[in-house]
Amino acid sequence: MALKYYKRALKINPENDEVCRELAYCFKESDTYKEAEAYLKKALKINPDNDGVYRDLGFLFKEQGKYKEAEVCFNKAIDIDPKNDLAYSGLASCFKDQNELESAIKYFQKALEINPENDEIYRELAYSCVEQGKYIESEKYFQKALEINQDDEWNYIRLAYCFT
Repeated sequence: MALKYYKRALKINPENDEVCRELAYCFKESDTYKEAEAYLKKALKINPDNDGVYRDLGFLFKEQGKYKEAEVCFNKAIDIDPKNDLAYSGLASCFKDQNELESAIKYFQKALEINPENDEIYRELAYSCVEQGKYIESEKYFQKALEINQDDEWNYIRLAYCFT
């Protein structure tokens, strides 16, 4: 149903990059990556300075295991908006997925410099430390995630992992 209305909105204003972005999200959620990519690229043709579109394209590529393409997109988003914490986090997660943990930690920390209230980034940073065997450091980051969000069971689950 959402697709129908987004397509109607795009028909009314074919130059609306945000509608293209929303369409891409709908296709991504239904694992229709080719269409999602096409709408994100269309959004970039309309507005090549939309850092959010580059970030979304980065996450789309990352989800498909296309890490080099994802890294290019995340870096472009950062070039456009150096305060885009989610682009830094996305870049970090690309490195984490490829077991390049030092780079992952560096970019998770950069994301936290920009947005120190994001418990998910603390959790990912902590888990990267766990993968390196840095349990004391990871505990500190899990505790920080808990300070921010005590209602997320994953913060407790991952903290418990440090003690097993």
